[in-house]
Amino acid sequence: MRIQGTPPALTLPLTGEASPVSLRPGTVLEARIVAQGDGRITLALADGRRLQVRGEVPLPVGASLRLRVDREDGLWLLRRLPDADDPLARALRESLPRARAWSALLPLLRQAPADGPLARLLAALPPLSELLDPIALRRAVARSGLQLERRLARGEAASDDLKRRLLALLEDADIPLRETVEAVLHHLRQRQIEHLQDPAFLALPLPYRDPEGRPRTLELRWRRRQRGGRPEHTLLLSLETARLGPCHAQLRWDGRLWLDLWAERAATLALMEAHGEMLKTRLREAGLDCARLDWHLGRPPEVDETRPATPLLDLRA
Repeated sequence: MRIQGTPPALTLPLTGEASPVSLRPGTVLEARIVAQGDGRITLALADGRRLQVRGEVPLPVGASLRLRVDREDGLWLLRRLPDADDPLARALRESLPRARAWSALLPLLRQAPADGPLARLLAALPPLSELLDPIALRRAVARSGLQLERRLARGEAASDDLKRRLLALLEDADIPLRETVEAVLHHLRQRQIEHLQDPAFLALPLPYRDPEGRPRTLELRWRRRQRGGRPEHTLLLSLETARLGPCHAQLRWDGRLWLDLWAERAATLALMEAHGEMLKTRLREAGLDCARLDWHLGRPPEVDETRPATPLLDLRA
């Protein structure tokens, strides 16, 4: 069995002189980039055809690609297939089997001695109030661990970075704690690799302290795509509280706001629906006219997807 990580998930909507009628979903194409500029890319296929396509991520002229034909939302798309020698794919293969989400560390944080290193890590988590303030939220995202290497490259000390604090924990940790911390570090590494592979997608775990001082995690998933020729941004937020249970919100912005809310408890859903008009009023006061507001019981499908656009693993026996 060969396990491959997904290479840069570049999506290329077909435009121009190429006829998508001659292509079928699932077809694999061998192509070489012969020209590119202003988001337009010219591909030379192995059979001599040329395709004019568009892509958000620049690629070097002369690069060879293996592309799979897909169709989504009325568009013909070309998705890059894995390259076994890609360094990001190798790094993903290393981290994926060992990764565990931030939630694996939360029970240890809740039981941490008051004077220990875990207590200091808990104290360093942003409080819930910071997640409610846009400027403070941006600061919390910056120090969430996914930007540590970028911050260090810019010459920042980054002593407040959560990934750096996790690395410091390894120095004096016992074996069970060390294994858990290493698993969380691999999870953060996995998220960093995913974003490098597909800059239009970001999954961000954001640990914080609730008003009672207990550690919790807010999960954010952001995606940018083109729909109907217009840019569309989707943000999915997932969190859990003791009183309301797991809740999810999906915000879609294409010049207007589309909002879907999920609750995994029926009582929580009823409470949300009872405050629906208040939410719409607050959104209008903030300058956001909600084009649609829908309520759902359960979980959005994206919550159970590691990467919405492409699979993380290609398993071949």
